[in-house]
Amino acid sequence: MGSRGTPTIAAYRDTFRLLIAYTTNHTNTSASDLDIGQLDAALIGGFLHHLETERNNSPSTRNTRLAAIRSFYRYAAPQHPEHAELIQRVPTIPRKRTDRATVSFLTRPETW
Repeated sequence: MGSRGTPTIAAYRDTFRLLIAYTTNHTNTSASDLDIGQLDAALIGGFLHHLETERNNSPSTRNTRLAAIRSFYRYAAPQHPEHAELIQRVPTIPRKRTDRATVSFLTRPETW
């Protein structure tokens, strides 16, 4: 992977870059002044909607971004007990259903 890191780290990094940009734009708060209390379920839901409608992300990409955000909130829960109610709501945001690729197999004659 070189200097960019693993795919998961890069995906998480990109998620939070996008989320911070979205949040600063929608709350008129600078990135350095953001507080976890501003990142409630409504804002996260708006961010996910923004990804699909404004950035034309697929449901699969949206779900990847949501997984990164959920991971962050699992970490944040014991760090910020004063925001426990807010933190508990974010992981309940549902994933979008996605189509699964049909898995097909070659028959023995097809392999020859």
